Amino acid sequence: MRFVILLMLLCAGAPAAAQGLRIVADVGPVARLGEALVGPIATVTPLVGPGANPHHLTLRPSQVRAIQDADVIIGANPVMSPWLASILRSAAPNTPVVWIGLDHHHDAGMDEDAAAHHSHRGIDPHTWMNLDLATAFLTNLKAQLLALHPDLRQQLDAGHADALTRMDQERRDFATFMASFAQRPIVVSHNSWTAVHDAFGLNIVGHLSGGGDARPGPAHVARLRATVRDHDVTCFVKHPLERDTVFASLARPVTAVTVSVDAESTPPEGNLTILPALADALARC
Repeated sequence: MRFVILLMLLCAGAPAAAQGLRIVADVGPVARLGEALVGPIATVTPLVGPGANPHHLTLRPSQVRAIQDADVIIGANPVMSPWLASILRSAAPNTPVVWIGLDHHHDAGMDEDAAAHHSHRGIDPHTWMNLDLATAFLTNLKAQLLALHPDLRQQLDAGHADALTRMDQERRDFATFMASFAQRPIVVSHNSWTAVHDAFGLNIVGHLSGGGDARPGPAHVARLRATVRDHDVTCFVKHPLERDTVFASLARPVTAVTVSVDAESTPPEGNLTILPALADALARC
């Protein structure tokens, strides 16, 4: 019922020009945050589809046109999507860009070095999983949209409040889950979960690769095999598109369970963050 009331409020009185507001996002999780804020008063188009590598993307002509036609661009950061930072310099140099983890919107051409300069702790590319950064991002995006359409304040205020409420609920639900999951050690295929480790104490004792296309060397695999043995690891988390044998080199115990969850794809329908899906996956361990 609360969602229905919000939907009616967002639709009510939105000017015709604002109804055509166009937002382009780099990856699905960022697009989901944008959708939660704007509801039906704008369209949010993610550029990276399911299963695509968000670090290396070759844009189709239709995607370049979408960038050129966008009113606002939103993204994780130039480290996650260097291809976006690059194309913006030529395709949309004057379009406002709101990156997660940066204090305010920046020029389209901001590169990795500039992003690092604005970050006090270095850059974890998966910025949307840091809920404090995601919260600030929603506030920054709302401010940018109000600068373009001040007549949308009522709708954006409502969307902003609802998105923060949903995010807080998912945060509290995951904290409750972690209280029961406790400090069970897990090994992940990619080092994509730093923000969850930092915020909730997820006990990641090892990972096969640091992310992207990096492959583990023999020495790293040997150390990780020892970690699995010494910590009695029975829970392993992989990307859904990876083979079930991705952890075969680790000499896992017979009681080991492998679960799949994608940190870089759009959260399941109805979820604002990846936390509910991660909890569901870990609960199977």
